[in-house]
Amino acid sequence: NGVYFKVAGVGNIAAYEYVRVDASTSTLVSIYPSKAYVDLKTTKAYLLMERNLYKEAEEIFKANVSQVAKLVGPDNIRYAYEIRDFADCYRQQGEYHKAQPLYQQFAELALRLAGKVSIEYLHASFRLAECYYNLDNAKMAEVNHRLSVAIAKELYGANHAKYAARLLNYGIFCQREGRLTEAEKFFLEAI
Repeated sequence: NGVYFKVAGVGNIAAYEYVRVDASTSTLVSIYPSKAYVDLKTTKAYLLMERNLYKEAEEIFKANVSQVAKLVGPDNIRYAYEIRDFADCYRQQGEYHKAQPLYQQFAELALRLAGKVSIEYLHASFRLAECYYNLDNAKMAEVNHRLSVAIAKELYGANHAKYAARLLNYGIFCQREGRLTEAEKFFLEAI
């Protein structure tokens, strides 16, 4: 019923949009992007961010969130990643007050869809720690640093570089807060 393809790229059709048109009125009903099409747009947005073209990137991320919600629904880990990407855009601009609620939404989705001991929840807790610290909320920053350390230890084990990285981040937080003895403990454990 009025379907056509918009090709992004050269060669085989890898990224496209499904477009529904009412055949009797020729009116656009809706547009549904393929996963590959959204992935191309996400890549473009990250490239724009590298060039400090944040407003253009924001528009792409905002559209991706909406389109992926239509494509897979809001209770899908794919949707959670789009929320995270949108939050990353704000974080890289230093707009932590905009990034924090999106990371919180990502964390809630990650916890519900992937579980407490998951890479997704680990990333969400670490990003939240960073946001809270930059929003002058040391208490919530520490809660999320502790959470990310605990998740990394359970996920990777105590002898893994990713666990050590979380320990170092927590140590840096403690150092910034003037808690040098604690910071040293985390730094030594990371080594």
